Amino acid sequence: MEVLKYTDIIEKTAIFPNTTLDFGISYCLHGINGELNEYFDAVKQNDFQLAEKELGDICWYITALSTELKLDIEEILYVNNILLQTNDDAFALIAKTSLYIGQISERVKKFYRDNKLFTFNDKNEIQNTLQTIVDILVKSYNMHFINYTSTNLPKILQLNYDKLTKRVFTNTLHGDGNYRED
Repeated sequence: MEVLKYTDIIEKTAIFPNTTLDFGISYCLHGINGELNEYFDAVKQNDFQLAEKELGDICWYITALSTELKLDIEEILYVNNILLQTNDDAFALIAKTSLYIGQISERVKKFYRDNKLFTFNDKNEIQNTLQTIVDILVKSYNMHFINYTSTNLPKILQLNYDKLTKRVFTNTLHGDGNYRED
């Protein structure tokens, strides 16, 4: 999956209320948290197809957040230079992502509370943190479902792209449910 093609569908489907300046930043961060919980539930249920869909949803929010912050999404999604050596199981890895999201949340809180603009260093750290989150989640998926299947980021992005394209076509972007486009 080409990042520019994926980014294009995200920009078409990233529709945020305009009630607050830069609302998309907060919306995307909350979205990552919510989808992370759904991914965790899918892994607990040993549902690898649902887990893969939830990873796609997390990538949607990460891509939309990257667009809002003007980060390099290609660097985030396709540069996996993190050498993850751990004795943790998939659940522990997923839990660790909450700590990383907390780091981003702290910066976003100060942005809203103190009207503190994101510096180059802030954006760089957020980009590196998002990259770590993506890497950990894909690795947690492959660790947990090792006896069933494996996945990679291009596959996840393509599945999510196909789902979003179908939702645009069927006018079912808003609402609840993983399979509302069917």
